[in-house]
Amino acid sequence: MIDAKTGQLLIDKERFITTQTSLATIEKWKLGTSQEIRQMGNTWRSVEVKNLKIDALYLNISFLFKDKKIAGFTFVFQEKPYEMHPSWDSWSKGKEQVNLVRFKNWLEEQFGELRSFEWGSVEAVYDPKSAGSSIKVHYI
Repeated sequence: MIDAKTGQLLIDKERFITTQTSLATIEKWKLGTSQEIRQMGNTWRSVEVKNLKIDALYLNISFLFKDKKIAGFTFVFQEKPYEMHPSWDSWSKGKEQVNLVRFKNWLEEQFGELRSFEWGSVEAVYDPKSAGSSIKVHYI
């Protein structure tokens, strides 16, 4: 899914995210079952994509852009589609800790022990502000 040599996120045979992917390209592709652009202040924008299917996984992914150039993205994945409007009733810190371990294991399978590359870095994180775990890809 993510090429360790280039940092590319392969969506399908024709589409992939690179360090050069533009905001206009993401907008044009209309990825997932929904796509929402958010102004974050100054020149920062994010594109929130829900239920993007790659291989056998469903991803919720947030692409981050500065000055319309991609800075990186965060994502979560599972084997079934995500609820479009989940409630806090289904959330627990324990579940998020389990997700964090699952994401760390996935990174280990994909990249081994490496987390820094010529193109950027990748890590699994728990963000207490959003109360969620995810995989974070940062491009240089």
